[in-house]
Amino acid sequence: MATDGEHYTPLRVMRKSIAAEDYNRIRLGLLRERLPWEIRLERFHCLVCVLDEGQWLCLDECNNDLPVLAWRNFSTRRSASLDAPVECDLYLYHIQAGLLMGNVLEALAQAVDRHRRERESHGAPVSAIRSPDDADEAPQ
Repeated sequence: MATDGEHYTPLRVMRKSIAAEDYNRIRLGLLRERLPWEIRLERFHCLVCVLDEGQWLCLDECNNDLPVLAWRNFSTRRSASLDAPVECDLYLYHIQAGLLMGNVLEALAQAVDRHRRERESHGAPVSAIRSPDDADEAPQ
């Protein structure tokens, strides 16, 4: 699966804000997983999100893994508060991506929550946070 949407030219790039609650849930999930982390979105038949430190990329598995949209260039250094929205660049690769972006972000945050609950129910330690130096090792 391709995990780099930078090989494709976006139709549009917009500066957007992500609600702090969604950003923080997804970011915390990233700290607990081996990267890149692939998450399937149940509400969207063919969409899969590939998350890493620099981008959250959504791909269309039913269309040769072509990128649909991507969140990049997160402006986290400017925010001193955990409850402040986080600005980023939203890359739109598909003609309908602008209509999907809010629902996809919501579905992604829900998928991360669902994954966390599944880990907890199987006895995985909630405190298992990897450091950026542990890129090759995910907590069990």
